[in-house]
Amino acid sequence: ADAQLVVLRHGRFEKIPMPGIRGNLRIYSVLCGSDDNVWLGTVGAGLLHLVKGKIFQYTTADGLPGNAVSQLLEDDYGNLWGGTQQGIFRVSTTALDMRSKGVELPFIFQTYDHFDGLPSAECSGGFQPACWKARDGRLWFSTTSGAVAVDPAQVKKNNLPPNVVIEEMRVNEKVLPMDRDPGNSRKNDIEPGRHRFEFHFTGLSFTAPEKVRFQWNLSGVDSDWVDGRSQRSVAYSGLAPGDYEFSVRACNNDGVWSSTPAMVSFTVNPFYWQRKFVQIGFFILSSALVTLLIAAFIKRQHARKIQKFEYERGLEQQRFRHKQAMENERARIAAELHDDLGASLTQIQWLGDAVTSTDDPRPGEAELVSRISRISRKSREMVRLIDEIVWAVNPKNDTLEQLVTYVCNFAEQYFRDSPTRARIDVTGTIPSYRLEADVRHHLFLIAKEALHNVAKHGATDRVWVRIAIEEGIFKLLIEDHGRGFDVTLADDGDGLANMRRRAQQAGVSLHIDSTPGVGTRITLFLDINPTTP
Repeated sequence: ADAQLVVLRHGRFEKIPMPGIRGNLRIYSVLCGSDDNVWLGTVGAGLLHLVKGKIFQYTTADGLPGNAVSQLLEDDYGNLWGGTQQGIFRVSTTALDMRSKGVELPFIFQTYDHFDGLPSAECSGGFQPACWKARDGRLWFSTTSGAVAVDPAQVKKNNLPPNVVIEEMRVNEKVLPMDRDPGNSRKNDIEPGRHRFEFHFTGLSFTAPEKVRFQWNLSGVDSDWVDGRSQRSVAYSGLAPGDYEFSVRACNNDGVWSSTPAMVSFTVNPFYWQRKFVQIGFFILSSALVTLLIAAFIKRQHARKIQKFEYERGLEQQRFRHKQAMENERARIAAELHDDLGASLTQIQWLGDAVTSTDDPRPGEAELVSRISRISRKSREMVRLIDEIVWAVNPKNDTLEQLVTYVCNFAEQYFRDSPTRARIDVTGTIPSYRLEADVRHHLFLIAKEALHNVAKHGATDRVWVRIAIEEGIFKLLIEDHGRGFDVTLADDGDGLANMRRRAQQAGVSLHIDSTPGVGTRITLFLDINPTTP
C-alpha cells in the first residue's frame, strides 16, 4: 500500500496520501517550507517534495549526494539545505517548485563535504532535532564528528568556469601527438582496422578542483553530450571508417560550464574494399543486374498503377471541388448573417438604447421604456450570438491562431463588467495550423462553458486562460482559485457532460481537476504538427 502523511489541522488528524511511495518507507525528517511545500527526508529513498496533493522524488540520479536525508532546513534566500551520509547539499526551492509544475529547468544539488571544511561528511540521524536555524540566519548541522555552522549569506557562487584540456589521445595504448593550437585543423590519420581509442582530459579550477564534472561527445557516435561526472577519461572501440571529432567540456563546483570545449579531430582510414569508389562500382553492377531482373515485373505493374492513380486523382479532384463549394457556401452564409441579420439587430439595439437613454420618462411611459430596454438587452445578446455563429461558420477562421485569438477576446469581453478579472497568458508563437470547422467550434464551446462555470459557480476574483504549444501538443488551460468541487462526487451535470461529449467528438483530451476551497483547472490537449500549416 502507498504511504500516508498524517497532519494535525484544526484539532483533527488528516491523512494526506503519498501516491507511488511504498508504505514501509522510513522518514528521517520533515520540514514545512514556504508556499505550502512539505519536504521529507527518507532512509534510502532520497528527498520527497509534497505540494498540492502531489509527490515528487529526488535521488542520487538527480544529483543528490546521498539517498539517506536525515536533516532539512530552509534559509532566508530561497534555498533548501539538507544533511546526508555523504555531505550537506543545497538546492534552490524555486527550481524544485518549477520542476514540480512540469517546467524542466536545469538545476544542481550543490554538495559540501570534508573538502569544504566539514569535520565529517556523514550527518547524524535517528533523533530530532538534528539541525537548527539560528535567529541570525545561520544553519547548524550535526555530524558524526561535531556540529557545523553555515552562514548562507556568506556562500558565494563560483562563476569562473574551468579551463578544460585534452591531455592525451591513445590508439591501442599508443600515445598520439596532438597539436593544441586552436587554429590548426590538422587531423590524425589512423590506419585501417579495429582500434581502441582512449582520451584523457582534465579541468583546471582553483576552487574545489575535485568537484569538477565533465561531459564529452564523439561526433558520429554520441547523439548528445555524455555526462561523465568526475570521470577524466573515456574509451571507444569499433569505430567505422570516417572523420571524427572528440569534444569535452567541464563545469565547476557551482555548475558553471566552460564556454569553449576542448576538441581533437582524427580520421579512421578504410580498407581497400571499404573505399567509396569500390563500393560505388559494386553498387552500380549490382543495381544493373537487379534492374534487369525486375524490369519485366515493373512493366506489368506500371499500367495498373497508372490506372489506379488516375482513379484516385479523379476522386481527389471531386472531393476538392466539393470542399471548395462548401467553403464558398459557408462564406456566403457568414456574410449574409453579418450584413443582414447582424446589421438589423444592431439597429434595433441602437433604437432601444436611444429610447431608454431618457433620464425622466413622461408619466405612463415607464412600462414602455422598461419593455424597450429588455428588447435592447435581448438584441445586444443576439448580436453577440450572431457574432459567434459568423465566426464559427466563416472558413477564414479555420486555424488554430484564429481560435486562440477569439477565445482570448471572448474571455476579456465576458468578464469585463463582472468582479472577476480575466488574465491571459499565451506562451510562444501559435502556428497557423488548420482546424476543421467542427473541431474549432467544439473547442470554443468547451472554453466558453468553462468560463461560464467560473462566472456562475467559481466565486473567485480572477481567472487564468493559459495557452501554449509544448512538443507538438496544443494546451489550453482555464484555471481559477475559487470555490472548487469534489470531482469524485460530481454528478456530471449538463455543463461537464457537454464538455466531455464535445471533447470526445473533437478528438481532444480533456482533464478536469478541482479541489473544494482550492479551485478548478480545465485543460484541453490537442495533438498537432506545428510545422504543417
